[in-house]
Amino acid sequence: MSLPGRLTIAACVTALLTAGGWFVRDTSRGPAPVSRHAPSPRSPAPAPVLREHAVAHAAIVPPVTPRSDDVDPPAPRTRYFGAREGDRIALSFDDGPRPASTARVLAILREHDAHATFFMLGEQVQRHPEAAAAVAAAGHELGNHGWSHRSWKLLFPSQLQRELDDTADAIADATGTTPHVVRPPFGRFPESAVAIVHGRGDDLVLWSVDSLDSAGADADTIARTVVDAARPGDIVLLHDREWASVRALPQILAGLRRKGLRVVPVSQLD
Repeated sequence: MSLPGRLTIAACVTALLTAGGWFVRDTSRGPAPVSRHAPSPRSPAPAPVLREHAVAHAAIVPPVTPRSDDVDPPAPRTRYFGAREGDRIALSFDDGPRPASTARVLAILREHDAHATFFMLGEQVQRHPEAAAAVAAAGHELGNHGWSHRSWKLLFPSQLQRELDDTADAIADATGTTPHVVRPPFGRFPESAVAIVHGRGDDLVLWSVDSLDSAGADADTIARTVVDAARPGDIVLLHDREWASVRALPQILAGLRRKGLRVVPVSQLD
């Protein structure tokens, strides 16, 4: 084929490739420049970023003061920690009550003359009302953790209201006490949930120190994480369903005492 014919074919191929979203470059001059701003023609559009409540782990940045992207600044009666002056710190236990592990937590707290806050699941209270009653009888604070541990971000407002109502009723039936502190499962909540909780006359309570017990940490790691991060006013997240937390609890209480901190329920931090 003559040279003019070959050049004509090459020009046609180049035009077709360019029209199809491809490009041709001279490889003898090194790699093509990469744009720092324009996306690749074949790159998918970036996925939308969900604005959700994020709580940092104490093991990463101790002690932490988590903030909500949905509520900035935090709404009144939405608490992550209490007064930083003084010597008070709060231990909170989620996802109970459980007959065996909760009973052991109560025994350890009694031995150390400490009181805590228990955020209970309605379905667990329904299954084990006697365990819930034992928590109340020991003088601990009762909290509402929803019925089934479903994320509030997956619930319609009417569903969330029903979960909180049913859990409060179950706790009241089992203990004679209606809870007025509420914690969302996973620490995540939409902005609309704040109005629902406060409309019930309840306080929304998160935490400032994560023990990492739900991440599978062993007892020594849990105790070290909590004690190293702890300072006055902190609210510590634990779970009375986790036996590692039960085993860590004596170390935690002893370590907090060495730091001059006194364990109280959340409502007594101020």
